[in-house]
Amino acid sequence: MRKIYKPQKFLRIVFALFCAGFMSSAYAQLSGTYTIDNTVATGGTNFASWLDFRNSITTNGVNGAVTVNVLTDNTESSQISLGAITGTSSTNTVTINGNGKFLSVSVADAVILLSGADYFTFDKVVIRNTNTSQYVQGYRLFNASDYNTISNGTIEFTALTTASTAGGAYVAFSSSATSMTATSTTGHGNFCTISNNLMRTTNVNSPGPAYAITCTGSTSTYTSTAQNNTITGNTIQNFYFMAVYMFYTNGNQVLNNDI
Repeated sequence: MRKIYKPQKFLRIVFALFCAGFMSSAYAQLSGTYTIDNTVATGGTNFASWLDFRNSITTNGVNGAVTVNVLTDNTESSQISLGAITGTSSTNTVTINGNGKFLSVSVADAVILLSGADYFTFDKVVIRNTNTSQYVQGYRLFNASDYNTISNGTIEFTALTTASTAGGAYVAFSSSATSMTATSTTGHGNFCTISNNLMRTTNVNSPGPAYAITCTGSTSTYTSTAQNNTITGNTIQNFYFMAVYMFYTNGNQVLNNDI
């Protein structure tokens, strides 16, 4: 008997194979070097935005060291929130080389929020919060965000006009979006480094955020467990209330900052 060719069945098989290959690629763990470049379509090693990168690494995790080179300035519609990423470790680190390009977000919170994210390095990133709220922040770390580094960048607020002793901060180790000094039984972050950053406001006569940097530890373990965070070499141009605030801390160092 002569075999009858059925094009519909052939097309279904091809489509199924295509989908299987696409799903395998879409959910591949990250490893190697990538770019954030808003002048190209997302695909290959490129992400069109910080949010695209955030969504990918959050969904897929990593299975090797990751380096992301930022090639263009980016304005995002919401904060970059990073939780615990599957696969990160002392060898499977995530390094974001900002190349002096800005990440601009208008948010009454932190532009970059680390909630349980470990082994991230943000280097040469210009963080720009354009919100008018007194609670503006650059970075906020909490929920045991350990072994993170923020270095050689700029953290700036472009629209802050409200002076308050209960306002925001350039960098806050805090579990609250509205209290930079909030504590918890879970440490906010240990073995983190904040180094060689410029912290400033850029609008005329800005009062500055309430704090430049706040660092609070675990209310349960601070007497026995050191956080070992290091704040060094930063230039803090403007703040309203306190430059560096620490509470329930142990083992932290504040060295050679220009305040």
